[in-house]
Amino acid sequence: KQIIVRITYIPSSFNGEGLFFCPFLNSSLDIVAKIFPTSHGAVLLRQVMMESSINENFANIPTEYLNEFKHIMGVSFELGNRELKDFERICILVGFALLFFVLSAIRISRKKEK
Repeated sequence: KQIIVRITYIPSSFNGEGLFFCPFLNSSLDIVAKIFPTSHGAVLLRQVMMESSINENFANIPTEYLNEFKHIMGVSFELGNRELKDFERICILVGFALLFFVLSAIRISRKKEK
């Protein structure tokens, strides 16, 4: 079981997951990386892309193995001691989008004034 997890973890480290879920990162850096909207978008995308495969392959396997696999593969992660729901992830993405939209609008309005 550990061999399968290690084999699947190697390719996932090349798509940025290795940066966010690396066990060697300081816990404060890990929290900061998990706050960024790109990590939440990646989790949502992985959930959509892997849902059918996970349901098919983990049908008769205990949930603790499924949860460990999801955590290692970046299909889910905990922020603090709690796993965020999909709605909360979407709210984070929308919140950051609105924040950057407002900041862009302020910057454009300042440029027009000059």
